[in-house]
Amino acid sequence: MLFLPQKPYLGVGRLRDQLTYPAQNDSFTDDVLNRTLLDCGLPQLAQRLGEEHNWAQVLSGGEQQRVAFARALLYKPQWLFMDEATASLDDASETRLYTLLHERLPNTCIVSTGHHANLAQFHTQRLQLEYDPTGLGHLIPELLSDMARPSIASRKR
Repeated sequence: MLFLPQKPYLGVGRLRDQLTYPAQNDSFTDDVLNRTLLDCGLPQLAQRLGEEHNWAQVLSGGEQQRVAFARALLYKPQWLFMDEATASLDDASETRLYTLLHERLPNTCIVSTGHHANLAQFHTQRLQLEYDPTGLGHLIPELLSDMARPSIASRKR
């Protein structure tokens, strides 16, 4: 299980440690880490794994979110919860990263919260929380059209 918040945790230390967080080891090779950075649209960070910085101050919001996507690709969780995880990205980048997740993590159940209308194409269901004056609230499931992205919508969940 992995959670990707809108503002991912990044600390002071090597870039390698930011990618492999929360693990504190060298369980991934440089080649795997650099390839993942490239795949997530961070070519400027490839080959900088040993550099030490306060990465939360060095990287833009979009770059930080791409690092979080790289973590997901590395860890291959069964469940991936994403809370506004692409809020700092444009639609094209968001589409590319979600497509990458679906291609590389076909058995991962992805749960997203977000305001971008673009997100709907990457999910087969939507849960809407409806206000109830009694204070209980209601979850209303809605099946989304699978016509736009049949290869993604038909994948095993």
